[in-house]
Amino acid sequence: MFRLANARDRGKYLEYLIRKKYKSVRKFGAACLREEGVEVNDENLRRQANRLSQMIHGNKSIQIADLPIFSKLLETSCEELLGATKCGASTDGHLSNYTVAASTDPAVWEKYTTLEQNPILNADEYGKTVIDYAFEFENYEFFKYMVQKGYIYFVNENPDYRGLPWFGAGTSIEKSEWLMHNYDQIRSSLVENGQLRRDLILMAIRRKDLTMLEAMHAREIPAMYCLGVWETKASKFAPYYDQALINALAEADEEVIAYFSQEITIRELSDSNKKLIYPFLGELAAELIERGRKSAVPVLKAAVAHNQAAYQALKRGVERRRAQLQEKYDACCNDGARRVVQSQMDEICENVEFYNDGKVVTYHDWESKDTVIVNVTRGETKTSDPEIWRLIQNLNASYNQLIVLQRTGR
Repeated sequence: MFRLANARDRGKYLEYLIRKKYKSVRKFGAACLREEGVEVNDENLRRQANRLSQMIHGNKSIQIADLPIFSKLLETSCEELLGATKCGASTDGHLSNYTVAASTDPAVWEKYTTLEQNPILNADEYGKTVIDYAFEFENYEFFKYMVQKGYIYFVNENPDYRGLPWFGAGTSIEKSEWLMHNYDQIRSSLVENGQLRRDLILMAIRRKDLTMLEAMHAREIPAMYCLGVWETKASKFAPYYDQALINALAEADEEVIAYFSQEITIRELSDSNKKLIYPFLGELAAELIERGRKSAVPVLKAAVAHNQAAYQALKRGVERRRAQLQEKYDACCNDGARRVVQSQMDEICENVEFYNDGKVVTYHDWESKDTVIVNVTRGETKTSDPEIWRLIQNLNASYNQLIVLQRTGR
């Protein structure tokens, strides 16, 4: 039975077909003009693109005269264009990956997710899962619903064998083992596509959704959980740098920028806590300064405060060890024992280490097991703004304090 879809759904389906075959609305508009026998020039293209844009956004209906042209160029039927369906897949009472991903109704999402046949787990005849379509439509509310209900995740909050969360997408939806056709493509799609979490974080930034950003651990990267007192390849930050993410943050609301400037506490295996900060805060500050945004001021203030707190934490560790050794030195009964303790006191600074291109500083005392692991920020941007320049100087001064601590222990 044919059912006429509403203008919004027709527009979404039209855009999907256009981008699938022509990649852009402008190219499709040019094809329409040629089919109509109209000259393809800038003015005609502009008018055609404007008409198509209004149809896509549901502000204007597809005209009767357009139907045969659209049907021919997009290789679909007039019924499918008007009903916003694929090959009759969305007939009354029938749900598909496409229609569910395009829907704005949580009841539809829930029904499809809990169907006994698990159609949500599989790709359709076009090789696409509901996740693929939802990203095409930028159906953010669908993803938010699925994450909040625990149906899909991008950071697994269930701790691994070390008691730590792990980064990686997946689904909690269990497939029906008795269905031989159930290939569970959605699970492999989530696991293999490392960009899904990043793309969803970008959507959440644009929507100022701090709750979703927190659920996605948006300020964190896997390497932050691998930091230890020895440098390892797993703790490298550089591979996780994403200019698109920095650009999105540089255009973001003040509240989102403030969220990314806050300290993060990450539990260490030994039950100690690492006080870290967004590892690319310096790059964010530089981008904000480049764009002339005063949001750079609170970002730099947060970076200075974090560096100063890192210095104090490391200094306390060094001073505790020095005090312990001083007690041992004072209790020594001969010169030989004093020389041994004195050599240990002279080597305290060697326990302070910089690595990861200077972005991480650690302190570890093997006798007391006292450990401090922090990441720090430097400022490398020039500016004519006196307030921002003063903060950059303060930031670098706080960083240099750590270098002096490593050299002198003070």
